[in-house]
Amino acid sequence: MKEIDVSVILSAYNEEERWFREAVESIINQSYENFELILILDNPNNTLLEGIINEYVNKDDRIVYIKNEKNLGLVKSLNKGLEYARGKYIARMDADDIANVDRLKKQYEFMEVNKDIDLIGTSVDFIDENNSIIQKNTFVVKNSDKIRDYLKYTNVVVHPTFFFRKSILQKVNGYREISFAEDYDFICRVVAAGYKVSNLSESLLQYRIRQNSISRDKTLAQIYNAFYLKKLYKERLKSGKDSYSIDDLYSEDKISNKEIRDFDKSEQLKSTADNKRKSGKALEGKIIFAYSKIISKYARKNAMCTAWYKILAKMYE
Repeated sequence: MKEIDVSVILSAYNEEERWFREAVESIINQSYENFELILILDNPNNTLLEGIINEYVNKDDRIVYIKNEKNLGLVKSLNKGLEYARGKYIARMDADDIANVDRLKKQYEFMEVNKDIDLIGTSVDFIDENNSIIQKNTFVVKNSDKIRDYLKYTNVVVHPTFFFRKSILQKVNGYREISFAEDYDFICRVVAAGYKVSNLSESLLQYRIRQNSISRDKTLAQIYNAFYLKKLYKERLKSGKDSYSIDDLYSEDKISNKEIRDFDKSEQLKSTADNKRKSGKALEGKIIFAYSKIISKYARKNAMCTAWYKILAKMYE
């Protein structure tokens, strides 16, 4: 059996047909060809996606199809993909993003030359539902030591650009069940285990932002779990292990009704501030935005973390 250089892991659930086809075809049309694409369908009742996957399987023998018997969630699906992976490198891909045609080639060549780097990400362009570029990522951290510091405040490696040596799984053991922040946890554990992480400054992925993809519960869970992960990361840097418990992750019963109402009000004010700025009322928008960060405990904590991250960026200039 031919040796595989790269295993690309993509889990799908309910993505639109157009987005899913664009994601899959952006991988199978890569300029670098020695890879396997592990497609995991985490919604066994989605006959549309299943039909599309079977269509690609019949056309391309590099595709490995895994159909979950029931919905397992992203983390368990990704870990299942890791178990099936035969490549010496693992690449992540989301089911609604678009990879640059040279993405795998450039990441593979970088890793082959830079043996001291264990995981490489890339810059990205953020796109909307119609593939129009919303924003280009201009802040890319390449230095491994700086990434180690930045992770105390935020994740600076975009998940669907992960490209790493499979050998790191011997210490990291895949993803942990941390809703909406499994990538942050993974990269923190990689770095804390002594592995080196970097980024390519070139944008090699178009990262899709869905208009209705971020609910209040998801946003609040991301913030809550991210702060928990920051604590675990510092524990690992200090002692090599952490006190992770699934019972300490976000759930609504850990937050009071008042805190939820305050957070909802904060999110509404952020939207109002954005509309003010768009209508030319910049100063009013800034005042409303600042107030939105004051009224909510979790918005305030998130703002403080962002402030420290920006201070760190200034120090590294």
